[in-house]
Amino acid sequence: MEKKRYDSIDTFKIIGAFLVVCLHTLMEEPLNGYVKTIARIGVPYFFLVSGFFAYRAPEDWTKELRLKKMKNVFKHVWIMLGVDLVYAFSGIFLYEHTLRETVMSLFHFSFVTANFHVAGHLWFMRALICLEIGELAFYDILHSKKLKYILLAVWALDLFLFKYSFLFGFTLQGAGVECLSKYIGTGFLYYFIGWLIRQEETKISEWIEGKEKWILLMTVFCCGMNLLEYHILESYQKNLMPINYFFTFFLINGIFVLLIRYREWGKGSFVHFLGGKASMYIYYWHVLIRNILSVYAKEHGIPKINLLNPIVIFLASIGLSLAILGLKNLIFRKKIRG
Repeated sequence: MEKKRYDSIDTFKIIGAFLVVCLHTLMEEPLNGYVKTIARIGVPYFFLVSGFFAYRAPEDWTKELRLKKMKNVFKHVWIMLGVDLVYAFSGIFLYEHTLRETVMSLFHFSFVTANFHVAGHLWFMRALICLEIGELAFYDILHSKKLKYILLAVWALDLFLFKYSFLFGFTLQGAGVECLSKYIGTGFLYYFIGWLIRQEETKISEWIEGKEKWILLMTVFCCGMNLLEYHILESYQKNLMPINYFFTFFLINGIFVLLIRYREWGKGSFVHFLGGKASMYIYYWHVLIRNILSVYAKEHGIPKINLLNPIVIFLASIGLSLAILGLKNLIFRKKIRG
């Protein structure tokens, strides 16, 4: 399979990371609602990217590749556990949790399934690990024509059961329902859409050539429709957050197709560097920074909105990410010299 560089995808990662930060920070209304509506594309984007780069052609599925992917699963498990433990034990220092409470929280059902009990945004890693295992187990189906129909069925089912169930006279609620919706409606759907886009990349590239302006107009239209839908649902007091909206699907896919078309967008820029190297650190640690600043604001009588706005958290997350990267680089150099 031909290897290509996608500088545009790395560049947009930093935008995706900022959008994820927006989901977990404070803003004044009505700005808060409108920004978070658009920011819903952040998490799907990272699943799209993961699935896109996970794809391998059928002839490439050798024993060595399977072993490499299995090692990748174990790597992600260790990263997940490490990040989980930092968040869990940070409660001892930030919220005066006892050691017993902290240890018991690690066995809580919501922690094991999606980490809602400690740091809800970390469900991403759990879902990604499950998807990588599923990819190894069902790669024959994933390379067949069935995948397109499976994804279409999953999207329709997700809209009916989770996102717009109130239109049909019922509403499913609870941590288990939210977990299922996120794993299937966001994780599974967008990961394997990314996989499918990579599989059909040549056909897609040929199809979009000369249609770039129309695709851009479609993404702008979908962005506007997302905001309009949010406004309508709010007026009827039908708040679907944190669930993505109908036009989110078309918005994020439109953006992703354009990024593939303009592969060198952002190449060599500092934004490209941050997207490629720091975006996942920002994803992991921005909630911890928010928690620390929240406690600091409370202790010093500072209005939380002054410290917990997305710009402050994002810049602090970039600073921490660059510090981690610098430390890793220093350790790596010492190992080489040693």
